[in-house]
Parts: sequence; structure tokens; C-alpha cells
Amino acid sequence: MQLEHHTALARVLTTYCPLTPPELAALLPHFRLRRVARKDFLLKSGTVCDFWGFVHRGLLRVYADTALGTEHTSWFVREGDFVTEYASFYYQRPSQENMVALEDTELLCVDHAQLQALYQQSPTYERLGRLLYEKQLADLKQRILFRVREAPAARYQYLLTQHPALVQRVPLKLLASYLGITDSSLSRIRRQTRRQHSAKMGG
Repeated sequence: MQLEHHTALARVLTTYCPLTPPELAALLPHFRLRRVARKDFLLKSGTVCDFWGFVHRGLLRVYADTALGTEHTSWFVREGDFVTEYASFYYQRPSQENMVALEDTELLCVDHAQLQALYQQSPTYERLGRLLYEKQLADLKQRILFRVREAPAARYQYLLTQHPALVQRVPLKLLASYLGITDSSLSRIRRQTRRQHSAKMGG
């Protein structure tokens, strides 16, 4: 079973940085299989994030508790994505975010100490880590700007076109939390979007 997971991970890693078969053979065993059942937490705020993971199967929600006692969804992590709580992992201090499984989820994870040892072991691994971090942080910055600059309807339309699977898999309430709007506002936007689509198809 873990061979299947490692094969998927190797396929994604080599899109970031060329790795020889010996380099992959030395790297992959450091990533251990971890399973998280639906509704269980992968990470809770107040604990240190000591994993850098690759999602092989499933769906995670990343969120923070606000001062008003509500939950603010930061993102959803699915198959083929990498996941960590960057500040907590880098500084090895308690996280301010939670990660909970919306579906039964399987990940391959490496811990902080192992990752640092891998960086010391090979410049190739260090370059791979840098490229992965750069891509993840660039994507994070794009998501932040997208939520600041775009109107709610445009935010939903972007999700619908760029991440259609998320719109199908994530409950309405959690999508609304990510978009920064109420459930009723998102319901209204979805109805308007469907009407516009039907009008275009009819035209």
C-alpha cells in the first residue's frame, strides 16, 4: 500500500526538481503514512506542527478560531497538495491554526528533524525543499490577494472555474467561511450563477 503512496509522491516531487532513482530511494522512506479519519484533527491550535505532508487521498480544512469565537477557514487541502502550518513548522512553536479532515484522509509525512537532516545530506534535497516552499508561499500570497481584492461573486466564480471539485466536495457553510460571506449570501450567489449559466446556454 505504501508503495502506491510513495509512487504518487515521487511523481509530484520530480515536477519540482529532477531526482535520480538513488536520490528518490533514499528520500521516500522518510515520508511515513499517516491516516486521519473524517472529522478528526491532523493539527490543533496550541500544538506544534511537526509534519510536512503530502496528501495522497482525502480532503482537509485549515481554519483559525477568531477573537469573536467564530471559525475562519483559510483553505482546503486535497489530493496532490502539500500541507504544513508554515510558521509553526519553521519556528517549532504552537500553531494558531487547526487542520481537520473533511473526508477520510491519507498523507505521507516527514517531521522537522528528518527534513533538516535531509537538507544537510544533499544539496538536491535542500533545493527541492526551497522550490516547494517558494511555490506554496506564492500560492498562499495569491489566495490572500484574491480574497482582499475580489468581490464575493468573483471569489466564488474563481473557485468554480479553478477548483470545481472543491465546490462539489466542501459543505456550503465551509465554502462561505472561506469566501468571507454568510451562508445565505453564498446561496444567493450560487443561484445567480446558475441563472447566468442557463441564460448563456439558452442563448
